[in-house]
Amino acid sequence: MTRLLFVDHEIGGFVQNRLILARRLQKAGFDVHVALPRGPGLEAVSRHGICVHIYYLRRTSTLALDDAFSHNNYRVIFQNPDDRDRLVQSGVVDASRVVLIKSSGVNLTLFKPAPEPEGAPVILMGSRLLWEKGVGDFVAAARSIRAAGVRARFVLVGEPDRDHPSAVPLATLRQWQDAGDIEWLGPRTDMPSLLAQCHVVCLPSYYGEGVPRILLEAAASGRSIVATDSVGCREVVRNGQNGLLIPVGDGDALIGAIVQLVDNAPLRASMGTRGREIASMEFSLEQVLASTLAVYASLLVWHPTLAQFSEQL
Repeated sequence: MTRLLFVDHEIGGFVQNRLILARRLQKAGFDVHVALPRGPGLEAVSRHGICVHIYYLRRTSTLALDDAFSHNNYRVIFQNPDDRDRLVQSGVVDASRVVLIKSSGVNLTLFKPAPEPEGAPVILMGSRLLWEKGVGDFVAAARSIRAAGVRARFVLVGEPDRDHPSAVPLATLRQWQDAGDIEWLGPRTDMPSLLAQCHVVCLPSYYGEGVPRILLEAAASGRSIVATDSVGCREVVRNGQNGLLIPVGDGDALIGAIVQLVDNAPLRASMGTRGREIASMEFSLEQVLASTLAVYASLLVWHPTLAQFSEQL
């Protein structure tokens, strides 16, 4: 049996972005292993029959890449063309070795459009709570918009990444919550329900995203989006079609874009419809899985089970 090893620096990222792929590869006949740090969620991974190895990978480590690039039979999958072009032009990876697969995909059955709820418009931001994700910009915009008398609620979903130097301190989050600037819900596992209860999704990130999962989920759920015109975000948001793109770090533009959507329900509806179309045509989970399995099949042409499995998707 052919063995395949995933390496990830966090359990949550593997579960959210790669567990489904790992299970598909199991069905294709692979002996699937994963190297992860110790923490909550490991048992959930091993329950799927995946062999877990405790391994701590620093965010800045290049050991895994160095090992992967030490032989000729490899491909590098990029989620957006900006990252692909930057690393190809800098000579880190050869252009003949790269594949572009936009995002980790979104489950169109789980995330689906629902009518907007009654009441004050809800603007939702969901992400790891890092400063570079634009959390401070979101809170500042919420404070300004509410001070101007605009009727709206601002909801923040997620938790700080305690191992990340840019994590928003818990004390700061509690201070914002106590001041009434935002409603902080903490980490949640019911994102389809939360998206159905909101009107606009906001991600003013300058983090350097792959393709942000929250934007895929928002588009699939038929919700209009406000995001920065930055790497990864612009792959999902088509300015004026399914959302509004603003310059990175432009607080006034962020406020204006949010207010524009808060005040215009028909615009939100049309953008939501277009977002669902984009998610269905370009980012469905099945499309991404099929494309990814095809990459594995191209590297393992002698593995007939995988090649046949890829053709059937």
